[in-house]
Amino acid sequence: CPHCGDPIPCPTRIEVGAVLPATVQVVHDWGAYVWLPGGYTGCVHVQEIADKTIASAHEMLSAGQVVTVRVTMTRDNSNDVVGVCCEPRL
Repeated sequence: CPHCGDPIPCPTRIEVGAVLPATVQVVHDWGAYVWLPGGYTGCVHVQEIADKTIASAHEMLSAGQVVTVRVTMTRDNSNDVVGVCCEPRL
């Protein structure tokens, strides 16, 4: 893949419901941005990270951490990933 260097090609289209590996890029109190295969970016809200209530995404995630996510939302009629959740939740 030209985006990530992985010998396995990345998806050219990501559908809602897809379960994929993601690398945490930036963590904020409210959630985190993650990098998905194919060069896509997703946003994980703090309520979508863990089964228990956490005050900050920093409690469960750190930059560089690899997590499995499920795509929950994309932009209208495009392949821009907008929302993802940890799957399974941490």
